[in-house]
Amino acid sequence: MTICSATQLYNFSEQQLYVILQLSDKFQSEDGIKFAIDHLALHDMPPLLRMSLGIKYRVQEWVRTAANQFMRQPVGSLSVEDFRQLGDIAHIIYRRHDELEDRRKSASLGPPSFRTSIGPASGCTPEAHTSCHNAWGSFWTRQVPKLLLHPDKAQVKVFDTVPDALEALACPSGLNPACRAAFLDGVRHFKYEVLHFETYIMQEGVAEIITHFAASA
Repeated sequence: MTICSATQLYNFSEQQLYVILQLSDKFQSEDGIKFAIDHLALHDMPPLLRMSLGIKYRVQEWVRTAANQFMRQPVGSLSVEDFRQLGDIAHIIYRRHDELEDRRKSASLGPPSFRTSIGPASGCTPEAHTSCHNAWGSFWTRQVPKLLLHPDKAQVKVFDTVPDALEALACPSGLNPACRAAFLDGVRHFKYEVLHFETYIMQEGVAEIITHFAASA
């Protein structure tokens, strides 16, 4: 009885499937390898394991899935051992995360320039609106870095949380509440530009990993 046919009689755990994969690989059983891969695909494997197995057994979808996971999780979660096992792929992940971090730092330095085109809201005057701009700028540089650059928030699409997080805080002194609402509406539109940029970096990182994977065949 082959490894593959024997497995049809039982439901195997994830750990047992790893053993089947190793034995099938050792005895060069293509059917056994396929069986283990097909059934492991139903399990939620850690990204490092998924990446390693995907590379070893040439399962591109596993490599792609793991690459997406690595691009979304904080880069600090990679251990020295993870770095060693990933090799050149780890360098790709780190470089792309550096790009994401630079983008977040840039966004946290000050409010988007579009605010200068937002005129006085109801109850505000052109003269008083200068104070609104200054108060909003100061408010932004105090609060936004906490959201974008905090280690626990260093993940793709973190900017999506900014408008609601700012709205939940008290209106700063010197800022007309109606002007504040107008600035927040502007941020909600601006966030899509940031998210698009972050998504682009993430997709480029995944594509680079897939290209590296294909070249290593």
